[in-house]
Parts: sequence; C-alpha cells; structure tokens
Amino acid sequence: MAVQSGKRLTDSKLRNITPNSNQLTSSSVAGLIFKPSSCTKGTGAWILRYYDKVSKNAPN
Repeated sequence: MAVQSGKRLTDSKLRNITPNSNQLTSSSVAGLIFKPSSCTKGTGAWILRYYDKVSKNAPN
C-alpha cells in the first residue's frame, strides 16, 4: 500500500479517513504511521517503526 508523506495529520483528516485508504505518515514524527481500518470510517491503528542505530552496531 502506498504511503503519503509530508502531510500534516489533523483530527478532521483522521476522522474522515475511509476504510482501506492509503496509510498516512506524520511529517513531524519519523516512523509514525496511521493505518486505516478495513471496515469502519475514521478508525485505524497507529504504528511506530523505531530504528536504533546504536544496538545495530553492537556485537552479538
């Protein structure tokens, strides 16, 4: 599914999001995504993708 980026997420935009729309990203928080519900208008789930540079380089 395509991701919109660079757009500000507002309350009215999230309340009016339609089921199975494209997921939306937050322009102010890197890795924050809103994935719309597949059946109910205005609902969905927040997903935060976190990447830790420090632990990636740490020995196993």
